[in-house]
Amino acid sequence: MIKKLIKVTSGALVGQLILFLAIPIVSRLYATSDFGEFALYISIVNILVTIVSFKSDVIFLKVKSDRFVYGFLLLLFLFFVFLSFFSAVFFASIFVFVLGVVVNCIFILGYIRLISIDKFFHVNVNRIIYPLLVVVFQILLSNQNYFENGLIIAQISSGVIISLSLMYNLQVKFSVVNTVRSIKYTLLVIRRYINIGVSGTISSFVSSLSINSTPIIISYIYGAHLLGVYSMMMRLLQTPATVLLKPLSDIYLTDFSINRNINRLFRFSFLVLALSLMVCIVLNLFIDALVHFALGAQWLEVADYTKYMVVLVCFQLAFSPYTQILNFIEKGASLVSYELMRMGLITVGTVICYLNEFSITTFFIVINLSYITYYMAVVFKVYSEGRKGFAQV
Repeated sequence: MIKKLIKVTSGALVGQLILFLAIPIVSRLYATSDFGEFALYISIVNILVTIVSFKSDVIFLKVKSDRFVYGFLLLLFLFFVFLSFFSAVFFASIFVFVLGVVVNCIFILGYIRLISIDKFFHVNVNRIIYPLLVVVFQILLSNQNYFENGLIIAQISSGVIISLSLMYNLQVKFSVVNTVRSIKYTLLVIRRYINIGVSGTISSFVSSLSINSTPIIISYIYGAHLLGVYSMMMRLLQTPATVLLKPLSDIYLTDFSINRNINRLFRFSFLVLALSLMVCIVLNLFIDALVHFALGAQWLEVADYTKYMVVLVCFQLAFSPYTQILNFIEKGASLVSYELMRMGLITVGTVICYLNEFSITTFFIVINLSYITYYMAVVFKVYSEGRKGFAQV
């Protein structure tokens, strides 16, 4: 099972590494505000995807039918055509969000289908080619004047190409008869599993809203420039730590799903926390040189603020699997309440900082405390359930 996990995640990790290595080039081609607008776009799309996808990946795992996959892809296409027409008539800027949402929904369903039939090679190839295309398009579009940010267009263009690649890998063949039958079947399946779709969508929406509320709040209160700085310093910290330690997090999550050993779970997670702290501390020791070399003069603020985000990154890496464990032991309702708590803490803290004109440093500390409180609540819940005995859950 661990070998299968490594096969599934290796492509994504290589893809993250490609984007990280491209930072010295891309960061010099775009302004900090461009990265802020891009981060805001990604956050909004991530929230909308949770609604449109309607937990199609979970429903597919229930029925394991290709007809459901084809039917859902057709429904996505109809959704895209309708909203594209609407955006062309009323709001042209909506189009980029619609296309971004559709592409991400295809990713979710396409990857889960390929993984279910053990086509790991196709999964990893697409996950590696995607960031390569993103980087190439970002470079090519940097000197062009479009109605939208070049970073956003690069993301969408690459996503469309990979979506077509996934449909080719899935051997999707459209015909009038097959189209009608597949759509009817998919609607029947969605109706049958409506409870799973609704409950899963609500849970995913709250979780995504909680995670992506931070960039949205930063953009609204402090502007695109600071959001660009925030997104870049998170990328500088998260990517090296994730590439080095994410496989270990996945392994201890897999180990728990098999053994349900609470003591071993805690040992693994605190080992990841210690190792991630070491990685982030080393990065901070050389952060000034790293920023000068990797980003350029316009990003000097990143070096000033990065040290305040170390704890957040480490807690995310070490304890984010605990959120999956809560779903695994059927305690998703508790997780939703914790997500709302985190979003509330960040929102209230941000408003207090803004109204009292506190420094940006104080604001970043507030974000850290909000995330730490959230993860500690999740860990305590898992621990208390473990003391009761997971076997009874």
